Amino acid sequence: MNLSYVFNRNNLNNKSGKYTVSIRVNVDGKSDYLKIFGFPKLEKKYWDFEKKCVGNSHPHQSKLNSILNREKEKLDRYYIDELDKQRILNLKDIRHFYENQKERESFNEFVAMNHKKYIKDNELEHRTFQVYRTFLTHLNDFNAHIRFYELSRELVIDFNNFLIKKKKLKGASRKKYLDKFKVMYKEAAKAKLVAYDELLFDKLKIKVEHPIRTALTIDEIKKIRDHELTGNPALLQCRDEFMFMCYSGLYYGDLRKLKEGNLVLHKEKYVISGERSKNNNRFIIPIYKFPQAIDIIKRYKDTTEDEYLFPNTISDQKFNVKLKGLAKAVGIKKNLTNKVARHSFTDLMIASGEKEQMVSKMLGHTKTETTREYYNMNIEHLINSRFSDQVIDL
Repeated sequence: MNLSYVFNRNNLNNKSGKYTVSIRVNVDGKSDYLKIFGFPKLEKKYWDFEKKCVGNSHPHQSKLNSILNREKEKLDRYYIDELDKQRILNLKDIRHFYENQKERESFNEFVAMNHKKYIKDNELEHRTFQVYRTFLTHLNDFNAHIRFYELSRELVIDFNNFLIKKKKLKGASRKKYLDKFKVMYKEAAKAKLVAYDELLFDKLKIKVEHPIRTALTIDEIKKIRDHELTGNPALLQCRDEFMFMCYSGLYYGDLRKLKEGNLVLHKEKYVISGERSKNNNRFIIPIYKFPQAIDIIKRYKDTTEDEYLFPNTISDQKFNVKLKGLAKAVGIKKNLTNKVARHSFTDLMIASGEKEQMVSKMLGHTKTETTREYYNMNIEHLINSRFSDQVIDL
């Protein structure tokens, strides 16, 4: 297969004076011409007929020739891959590949398509869906139609600056969306929609501020535990679930999936073992440290034959709404959320003297650095410090 570029192959003469550049494909003495989707029409003065490329006089010569080279590389790669599979290609095969490839979509559409696929296949937990959806919203606000050949270090830097200046996002939030940008870029490279450049995100230096984690004090946890909620069964279940999350460090999405098989009796001590929805990392939680957690499990087990430890659970959004009602009813000023329960559990474990590696295993963290951030000493750690083998009266 031979490839070359042809300017105005039909020798047209129009008012604009701008003409199409096509790819000439020759296989076994037969030729076909492919239109380069998204490539701008050029004036004759900008075309180098001898070298068959954009001439030096064009202000964007380097960028345009880079696009042409990528198109050629794409076809060469396809042809070689098919030969490796011992397939003999003809012009019709090559045209079909070129005209039906995802390149015709923008990078934005590629991200949207993958987001829909994740939803359909139920591959990601709800919070991760939200991050991808918000990333796509920000990307569309930045540029609603990014071509694959436009992906560059400059564009990534511009997007980061857009998040700073227009969206007023801090380091942690920007990193979250740029990480998703990187994931989608790698997926596009795997799909052979773009030549992978490992330096694309290299110049990006994002300073991530240490997050201010909201956790409850022991007095606040006891206040929630002991408050009278008779006559409000919805809030009673919400409180039981929230308290269990404070005892286990689980997010509501992971609590929702707990089954009897996750509760293990080992040497007369109950532990919870399972996998996090977010990353499939295993966790082992010493639930025996909190006798009231066992009481909560038994209470629900005695009233239902459901295979799940907590029946009749609701969505994360509805649960967070109920938590606001619980905080108001109890008189807690802090904003109760999934994370508050998890942070409260972590603070209790640190204050009780648990080692970093053990807490990391309980939380199902991928990186110990994530756990280490919790170990910055605060007042509660100091006041509540106790021996790790003690039962915690909560």
